[in-house]
Amino acid sequence: MSLVKPLLLTSILLFSGSALAKSRASVSIHLPAVSVSLGSARPGHAWVANYVDHRGVHHPGYWRPVHRHGWVWIDGYHDRYGYWQPGHWARR
Repeated sequence: MSLVKPLLLTSILLFSGSALAKSRASVSIHLPAVSVSLGSARPGHAWVANYVDHRGVHHPGYWRPVHRHGWVWIDGYHDRYGYWQPGHWARR
């Protein structure tokens, strides 16, 4: 009788543990990458900061020319739906 109780208790714990192991929860936290620029890569260029788009895809920062004949630079902005629209060149 003394052996039956520990054996019963062990089998209950094993079966209940396997039932609990089948249900899992997962939490993912995606933090935006941090980018720092120190000065200009070369004269006539400006830094465009990195960003994370609405799908969670990270786009690294880059250097862009300050001037482009016949074009104007439109800075990035959040649209009316809250999505980030990256900066881009547009014709004047």
